[in-house]
Amino acid sequence: MSRNQQKRHIHNPDYTKDVFNKVSRTYDIVNLISSCGLANLLRKLMISRLGKDTHPQQTLDLLCGMGETWKPIIKYAPETQITAVDFSDEMIAGARRRNARHYNNRVGIIEENVLDSGLKEHSFDLVVCAFGLKSFDNEQIEILAKLTNRVLKPGGQLVFIEMSLPKNLLVKTIFLWHVRYLVPFLGSFSGNRKAFGMLAKYTVSYRDSINALSIFSQQGFQLQYDSYILGSATGFHGRKPM
Repeated sequence: MSRNQQKRHIHNPDYTKDVFNKVSRTYDIVNLISSCGLANLLRKLMISRLGKDTHPQQTLDLLCGMGETWKPIIKYAPETQITAVDFSDEMIAGARRRNARHYNNRVGIIEENVLDSGLKEHSFDLVVCAFGLKSFDNEQIEILAKLTNRVLKPGGQLVFIEMSLPKNLLVKTIFLWHVRYLVPFLGSFSGNRKAFGMLAKYTVSYRDSINALSIFSQQGFQLQYDSYILGSATGFHGRKPM
């Protein structure tokens, strides 16, 4: 299989869904241990990029996973109604458990592929996406950007974050050891070493959010680039013009 064929294969939605279904059972604990809590901190930092003078009534959590971003969203906007979307049925099952146990089922959960979504036009004040971009290729990111543009109200906000390759050689070396060896090692205790290893391949393929920023900017969004913790995560935030 050529390099381009392999990239197309790992970004195939069915393949990606299978990866996240396999890692779902131990995803929370592996993520917590391997990141020493930094993943949760990064979600808080992402939400802190949003303006304090806005009060979104409707928030869309794209590629929601198990709902790990809901806590900082609700802290930022206590009255907002969250709609969460993911296509991994195992991740969605975890999100539903979290919703029932901690949020009194206040979150509306939709199981669907966001690349073929029926979400209504101009229905959200805020679109949030944490650690979901890496599993997409450029064509898929463009579809996601168009979806975000369609569902956001004029003047609405968006904020995205993704794990990225640091520029500093020492930090990059430590980061790659972490995602290539530590995370799969921890995942091996659940019998899913290969699936957790794919998370590293997605991150290396993604590199950083500069390309995604460019693709989203082509939709007319007014965006700023974000870098977190020595470049180990990057993203962007901004608004849809009025």
